[in-house]
Amino acid sequence: MRLSSFTPQGRDLLQIFSPSESAFFPKYNGELEEELVIITPHLLDLEKDPGIPEHYRWQKIHKAWHEIQSGNSREEIQSWRVIWEYGKEIPSGLRIFQLRHSALPRFFYLLSEDGIEQSSDQLIQVFLALSAWRHITRSRIIFHAAGVISKNKAYLFVGPSGAGKTTAAGLSVLQGCAIIHDDGVLVASDRKGRYVVTSRTISIRDIPLAGIFFLFQSATNKLIQISPIMVAKKLLQSSYEVNGHQLLSGCVLQQVFATCASIARSIPGYELQFRKSPDFWELIDAEFSD
Repeated sequence: MRLSSFTPQGRDLLQIFSPSESAFFPKYNGELEEELVIITPHLLDLEKDPGIPEHYRWQKIHKAWHEIQSGNSREEIQSWRVIWEYGKEIPSGLRIFQLRHSALPRFFYLLSEDGIEQSSDQLIQVFLALSAWRHITRSRIIFHAAGVISKNKAYLFVGPSGAGKTTAAGLSVLQGCAIIHDDGVLVASDRKGRYVVTSRTISIRDIPLAGIFFLFQSATNKLIQISPIMVAKKLLQSSYEVNGHQLLSGCVLQQVFATCASIARSIPGYELQFRKSPDFWELIDAEFSD
């Protein structure tokens, strides 16, 4: 994702965030690169310069958006028509729009008139939303899960906050496992059609995914295989937890459904009741013994 801005305030913000750009938008070979353009309410009046029509489109959308926010009902319908003609909103409420009829996927973010500190907080949310969108549209999904590697295979421990993801990952280390991440794991398909696991920053990648465990802390250990339909449902909920409901709409939501269903058909899923001891790995090793 290339980052740019038409305004000094936007460029200042991007300069602050440029060192962390690769963490939000890791590069993948052969991918079409999007562009995110940051604009503020202080754009120059570009309507008199027909030599830069794309800038004119940015200006038109920007003006229409602020008319909508002003609450002027007489102007609202026409303003939405302008936005529909030139750009389509991505996550509702985040002020991100995608430019229609552009050679490359281009987005713009309407920066508020707040100070640079408040704008920095807003931009982090924008980066997180677009990072998730970028993965989802490429059949990659970040799940609210811990990931570990055992015997060159990856396993996911999935559950809401407090379910024991960090605990299970820490106990797995005592069994010789390596932790991929204890709160957010990216699942993708490789060139062979297998599902693989990476870290969100791509420091670890392309470890084949072998099993998915939905956690419940208990006094005893128990492993129960569940149906692919239930696995898909739980994975969808996990994606909501990390990506946000406001992002998952329209064709993006369809892509999330399709990817979760495909993972559930390919990878076995289990309910894992576990006590705070690494011996739950005895059940996993027995289930996945070659």
